[in-house]
Amino acid sequence: MQYVIQGLVVLIVLLFLFMGANFVLNPTAAGGDVGLEAMSITGMSSLRGDMGGLFLGTAALLIYGLVRRNEGAFLAAAVYMGAIALCRIVGFAQEGYTESALTAFGVEIFIVLLLSYAAVRLPKFRHQ
Repeated sequence: MQYVIQGLVVLIVLLFLFMGANFVLNPTAAGGDVGLEAMSITGMSSLRGDMGGLFLGTAALLIYGLVRRNEGAFLAAAVYMGAIALCRIVGFAQEGYTESALTAFGVEIFIVLLLSYAAVRLPKFRHQ
């Protein structure tokens, strides 16, 4: 089971690296894929910095968690994803939802649960 959990976390890392790099290198296309449009240089900077930075930073946390067996890194990434899911619920209540938004929400909840489980169940390094 340990290898399945690690494998799923690695897949999330790869997804976040791809998404983060896409926002940094091609913010117009990446933003369009998720319904965001940059209307100025400031908007492009926000897509690169906010979205790209979030995905790349979260991927870095997960890599650190995998390499160092650090449960805090998994929990920090789970908090980010949980905050995103919570804010999405606010959007559902205020504007409604689409099928793609529900899919993203489901993925976010899955990631929160997986990372929380990984923090508890993956073996830790023993400090001596």
